[in-house]
Amino acid sequence: PRLERALIIGFGTGITSGALSRVFERTDVVEINDAFYRMMPELAHVNFDVEHNPGAELHLSDGRAFLVGKDQAYDAIVNSVPAPTYFSASKIYTVEFYERVAAALKPDGVFCTWFAVPNMSEEGVYTILSALRKSFEYCDLRLIGPWYYEATCSNEPVRVRSFSEAVDDPELIRELEKGLPGFDLDEFFEDE
Repeated sequence: PRLERALIIGFGTGITSGALSRVFERTDVVEINDAFYRMMPELAHVNFDVEHNPGAELHLSDGRAFLVGKDQAYDAIVNSVPAPTYFSASKIYTVEFYERVAAALKPDGVFCTWFAVPNMSEEGVYTILSALRKSFEYCDLRLIGPWYYEATCSNEPVRVRSFSEAVDDPELIRELEKGLPGFDLDEFFEDE
């Protein structure tokens, strides 16, 4: 409901971090591997030059450890870490991690995470969904692409809005749509 403070766990190419740091007043970005931060300037054209965004603060840290002591600090936390099939990423898809996330969110804050079914077993999918259910009262699960799911969870009911209703940055919307000609962000997030 607010766009004051966000946390992104996992930098990668920085697309998610760059876009969200344009939407939120303050954004903490946590990445455990400094190689991703070193390549950030090379990818400024896709990460919205997040390196020079004064509202973004980059942290070289483990996402789980970073959450300690951050009680009710964030309006949104986004997991942008690779699938749990990678050993170092698997600790991000656990009940213990989700409990830390829930504690770090404001009472009506949201947590977004993703998973791709081909990357895991059926039991793995059920394990992730069960772990989310133990930590959050409400979850909105969306199919984003073939076998690619996004879960938005909260301890308050999740109200899905259109992209343009949630994001008041016409330049950002144009940039996102430019990368996908003929792609309509509002239509993509439309509730059916």
